Amino acid sequence: MRHGSDQRQAPSRVVVTGAAGLRLFTVYGPRQRPDMLIGRALAAALGGPELTLYGDGGHSRDFTFVGDVVRAAVAAATRPAGTSVINVGAGVSTSVAEVLSTVEELTGHPVPVVRLPAQAGDVDATLADRSRAAELLGWAPRTTLRQGISRQLAHLTADSLRT
Repeated sequence: MRHGSDQRQAPSRVVVTGAAGLRLFTVYGPRQRPDMLIGRALAAALGGPELTLYGDGGHSRDFTFVGDVVRAAVAAATRPAGTSVINVGAGVSTSVAEVLSTVEELTGHPVPVVRLPAQAGDVDATLADRSRAAELLGWAPRTTLRQGISRQLAHLTADSLRT
């Protein structure tokens, strides 16, 4: 008998017992796509191109730090959650104006902004209901927006020192 040809050792079937879909809310952090708000705001404050802002900055998002998202993904992969969709978010809706203010405080520089009219169809606010994440995964975010932006800034400035 050839090596690996003994069929008695191979599984006869694969059984999937459930799948959890994670709905991620505005993920940010180190190595974030450069076209996303927080990365663009940090770059603008540090001398990069001006930030294009659509609307008055009053629209808000549930910003979720990437490290918290990773913890949620690991929990979903290692805990039985049945077949469900689970929101992964901070559970706090923060306005774009508040984000820009935080970036300015952390960098010590203003964020230069070019204001344009709000885009048609843009959602006014997002906010995750984290109750299923807590119930099924035992998950809750650990990183505040200020902490997360500070970590992203540290990564960005360390990265620029390496180049």
